[in-house]
Amino acid sequence: MAELPVDKTLLIRADYTDPVAWNALVAVVASDSELRVVSDPSFDGTTPEDLEAQLGADPERSFAFLADTVTLASPEQPVLVVDLDAEPGRAFRVVPAALPDVQSSLELGNREFGELADAADEDGILRER
Repeated sequence: MAELPVDKTLLIRADYTDPVAWNALVAVVASDSELRVVSDPSFDGTTPEDLEAQLGADPERSFAFLADTVTLASPEQPVLVVDLDAEPGRAFRVVPAALPDVQSSLELGNREFGELADAADEDGILRER
């Protein structure tokens, strides 16, 4: 795996099967948030456990976004949000429209990771804005 930047919240591409879906996702989330988009084939197949192993020791980074196979195959494109701090490895999904709100809430500490994860629908996807 390549080295990850440390200056922003990361959206890591973990699936390379559908470039059209990836480009559509980036077009939606990158315009609405302060993300560092990481599209490097060495991250293909990255799991939440991989993120925890690589990023979990960074005290400045408490979460990351992962665009995996489920993200790119689903019409809703729910991005995986991975906890790297309070409950490492815990995850939920968020639709792209709500991603900037989740990002800012977690960065500012307005809401805890567990609070947001618990607010997700039965299918594990957070759809609120």
